[in-house]
Amino acid sequence: MKKIFFYTTALIAFFSCAEKEEEASAAEYQCKTMPAFVKNTGLNPARVAFSTSEMRSMGLHLKEMPADMRAPAKTYQHSSWKTAGWLSPIQLDKMGNLFTAPAPFVNVLNNPVKDQNTIYKVNSADGVLAEFLKLPWPKEPDSRNPFGIVGLAYNCKNNIVYASTVAGSTPKEQLGCIYAIDAGTKQIVDEIKGRDFFGIQVVVAAGRVFLLAGSARSSDFYAIKLKQNGKFSGEPQLAGSIEGLGARGNDKVKKIIFKAENDIQVKGLEFDFNLIAPTEKQESNYEFYYDYEAGKWMLKL
Repeated sequence: MKKIFFYTTALIAFFSCAEKEEEASAAEYQCKTMPAFVKNTGLNPARVAFSTSEMRSMGLHLKEMPADMRAPAKTYQHSSWKTAGWLSPIQLDKMGNLFTAPAPFVNVLNNPVKDQNTIYKVNSADGVLAEFLKLPWPKEPDSRNPFGIVGLAYNCKNNIVYASTVAGSTPKEQLGCIYAIDAGTKQIVDEIKGRDFFGIQVVVAAGRVFLLAGSARSSDFYAIKLKQNGKFSGEPQLAGSIEGLGARGNDKVKKIIFKAENDIQVKGLEFDFNLIAPTEKQESNYEFYYDYEAGKWMLKL
């Protein structure tokens, strides 16, 4: 078993220059709203969740979890939700709009590589899925790497969508980027180039706001300080790792869930820029908390 290390660089470096900044409230960054169209689907809004993980059905799905778990789940799918092929990341905003992006599944027949760097938006009012923004490619798409956007996050305070993409990267060259996009104007307002990141999430730790980003190249995750306007401040700093954990010990951070201030859930998944059979995609969940006195993220045992 490999040793597990936890890193404090990102948060410690931040405190040295941010003593005068107003402390952030976790509630300001937990504003996601259920889309208005859900009430017209015939499903119970109190028991529904969106999914892009249905192995036998492409696109986005809305599922109602039954009170009796032995009963089958009810499912709704708008006719437009298959038009972008197989999908993966899902992110709601404070108005109930949903953002998502393509991800190849088994093969690229329904997911042309050229479309993998496109963000799609499901309108809160009518549920229609349409193209939101095509992100730039660092070079011509290469079929050896079928992936583009692999992570989405949302900044409630600034109405900014963050997108992590590995488009154009190769086994030897990192050409990925994290973009900060104004959700109202569709303008890219900031970016971090030349780094391949996977799952991302806006979190509040010790009263400060960060974008946590899992590496697509290792089992580490990084902290990027966010300015009050939602733009990036400084370079990504190593913040933690899931190395040595789980059945394989080398999973990447696919998803980060912000549960409460100083409290996150990390989902690990095998990822090596290649397509994996669905039966082999086994997620592992880990709970982390930020220990203010120790000054680091720690694994809940």
